[in-house]
Amino acid sequence: VKLGRQMIYADQLLSRGYVVLVIDYYESRGIDDDKVPYPLMVTNVTEFDVVTDAFSALKALNNHPSIDPERIGVMGFSYGGMATRLAMDSRLKERLAPNVPAFAVHVDFYGPCFQNIGTTQTTGAPLLTLRGAEDASNDLVACAVEEHRLRAAGSEVSSKIYATAGHSWGNLQKRHMNKSTYLQGCEMIFDEQGFPFVNGVALIDKNAS
Repeated sequence: VKLGRQMIYADQLLSRGYVVLVIDYYESRGIDDDKVPYPLMVTNVTEFDVVTDAFSALKALNNHPSIDPERIGVMGFSYGGMATRLAMDSRLKERLAPNVPAFAVHVDFYGPCFQNIGTTQTTGAPLLTLRGAEDASNDLVACAVEEHRLRAAGSEVSSKIYATAGHSWGNLQKRHMNKSTYLQGCEMIFDEQGFPFVNGVALIDKNAS
């Protein structure tokens, strides 16, 4: 199964009586993760695509007669962890899933913390974050700042840091992202129109046709 670690966690949740929906946001967009290099994958599918998929799943689950709409949570890994936090922003929730209850809980497994979308109000749902101290994709200082922002915006946030864990610790493949300086010290700030900037430099030309 391509969704290796996700399915491992899904099986654990299923064994405890939860209903689990796992989203493959790459294959649904025609990307074979066995053939496409990772950098190309993440430049073709963004965290905003992933959060859109999450809200689509939320709406679908609300239509299921066996699901309590007040008890649907969202959990993501790495890129999915970023989307899990984005889903806490009340603006995104009202834009993408306005007529259903918000996610009741969010769990972020080692989602990098380089985005600042200017969240001023969350849905109020709590967040649990789990990170590794040897994961170079997670700037722990930046993550602490992001978690503080989310607390200030209305959510309870709990965090757990594993001292010797790198990135994707549930992955059975070779450990990665534990030595490079990937994304450390980087912050992408989004303006009110949704355009991203790094160090005051626009990443997208607003005037481009």
